[in-house]
Amino acid sequence: MMAYYYKMYVAKERVHDSIHGGESFVRDCLEGHRRNSFDLLRMEPEMYQLLCNTLREKDFLRNTRNISVEEQVAIFLNTVGHNERNRATQHTFQHSGETISRHFNAVLNAICKLGLEYITMPSTDTPLYIRSQSRFFPYFKVKLFSPFLSLFVLQYSEQCIVGWEQF
Repeated sequence: MMAYYYKMYVAKERVHDSIHGGESFVRDCLEGHRRNSFDLLRMEPEMYQLLCNTLREKDFLRNTRNISVEEQVAIFLNTVGHNERNRATQHTFQHSGETISRHFNAVLNAICKLGLEYITMPSTDTPLYIRSQSRFFPYFKVKLFSPFLSLFVLQYSEQCIVGWEQF
């Protein structure tokens, strides 16, 4: 019983022992061929640096003792951009699953905060170009509230509403 406990919890063998860790991954993406950055991070190097600098300047992310903001954002973009699992990201960046998860969530929260500043709700007004062209009329229903007032309202598909209520 003690031998099993010692083997499982005390005498641990290092799993992430590659010399190529997250820093070298980020460096290869940014300093290598431009296509590598786009293929691996789904973003051009200049935009990637701009995103990292913006997150740092707004104090949404900070360097930690072992992981820079650039590596944290690379973890997030690589995971989201390639639908990577935690285990695969652990291997790529040579960090534990808990570390990958913690930094992924930190970047996700930072991106959500950044989204509140940059993303606005679309206007509910129908543009004049669409209202004045008869070819768009099948997508609208006219409701008359008075003889002089007509209001265009988007038709909703009953299947959409029924499907939504079933969940």
